Amino acid sequence: MRPTTKDALFLLTKGWTASTFAFIEDGLTSSPVDADDEDARRLPPRAARAAYDRAIHYGVTLLEIRAKGFDKARNNLASMKGYLSQFAKERRLESALVGQAWLAKANVAKDDPAVVAELHVGEALVERSVELDETAAYAAGRAALVPFTRARRWRSSMSRSNIFSARTS
Repeated sequence: MRPTTKDALFLLTKGWTASTFAFIEDGLTSSPVDADDEDARRLPPRAARAAYDRAIHYGVTLLEIRAKGFDKARNNLASMKGYLSQFAKERRLESALVGQAWLAKANVAKDDPAVVAELHVGEALVERSVELDETAAYAAGRAALVPFTRARRWRSSMSRSNIFSARTS
């Protein structure tokens, strides 16, 4: 396989994302682990993170074939949205899969500030997919964005309220 084979890269991204979510991440909650076995407790999250990294690698390689500049664009949300504006409707599934892998990686590595700091990349990828076709992949993009929508609503309601201000008597 050539490293620039677009169909293979798409299938590798899809396969690694879906199988990690279905099997490795499922093992995070369903398998009993001895509380004293530190290595056994760390293995499923490390395995999930490594598998999502692989999915992201294949997906970013595919996106780079489509349009150069991904690494520069991932610095902030505005540049990421500018980069993704190059993608038309036929690229909606590619964007969704890479974004879902990015968000899922952040879920299993939420204790790593570097991973959390790049959440905007996954969010922008999924948002672009939804902009292009919100029904793609059975509206999976909408479902992936629900936590972000709720968090934004909560933050905005907190900023409008005065619950943290000191009371005057």
